[in-house]
Amino acid sequence: MADILQKMRAARQRVVDIDGHKITIRRPTPMEWLAVPDYASAEFPDTAGMDDDQARAARQAWFSQQIDLNLSAWREFAWHVALGFADAWDLREIDLIPGGVPEPVALSPDVLREWLSDRPAALNALAVAVLSAWWEYQGQREADQKSSRLVWGASPGQADQTSRATAAGGTDHHRRGAGADGRRHRLGRVADRLRHARPGRHRAGDISIAGRH
Repeated sequence: MADILQKMRAARQRVVDIDGHKITIRRPTPMEWLAVPDYASAEFPDTAGMDDDQARAARQAWFSQQIDLNLSAWREFAWHVALGFADAWDLREIDLIPGGVPEPVALSPDVLREWLSDRPAALNALAVAVLSAWWEYQGQREADQKSSRLVWGASPGQADQTSRATAAGGTDHHRRGAGADGRRHRLGRVADRLRHARPGRHRAGDISIAGRH
């Protein structure tokens, strides 16, 4: 049982480069994603038809805007996914403490939190990596649902409408932030408070979608 569970989780893993180190992350399942804190106030940009550089720039601008609008919400989201979906890393003791030995250190939530607390850009990049893994999965899931409905005779418009209405997880999750005027108004107030209360705060607009700062 433990062996098959490990293999199932491994199928959702990928290795990303964070602050010059290799960290193994795991793509959340739809049920796990339901417990992820909300973080966005607007739709993710449509990058269809863009080349890789243009799509990366569009995502970069979007992330910067979301972090700027609601820094506290992004921090809550970033810590949740970073600590919840990082499974392994290549750091050694010498990477963690001066004078340490060059021996591997097992990843634990406490050690990871301590390391990330001193590296906010790495925290952002790790959260973005998990988020990107989720969006890739969700995009393929919606495409498969649309294709399935077309095979069974639904019109393209019906298939698109149905897939959007029934897709669980990320799409609906960040649409909760975009759909209600009340939430937009509240986020506007939050943004105003952040701008006045923290005029000198660090702007996280320089995070890298590729996982490097």
